[in-house]
Amino acid sequence: MNERCRKASKRKWSSFPPTPPERSEAGLDDIPFGARFQDSEVAAAISREIAAGIVAYS
Repeated sequence: MNERCRKASKRKWSSFPPTPPERSEAGLDDIPFGARFQDSEVAAAISREIAAGIVAYS
């Protein structure tokens, strides 16, 4: 957003949400093996969450 828009919006008493910190670059070798998630583990966790949501909704 350009500076002019930012100044105008501040005059209207609006605020902007804080920006998250920049993500650090990490290589695959930097992550310990026990801390990595396999694709199948992620897929299973997502499936559980979807199933729980469907059950809660019905």
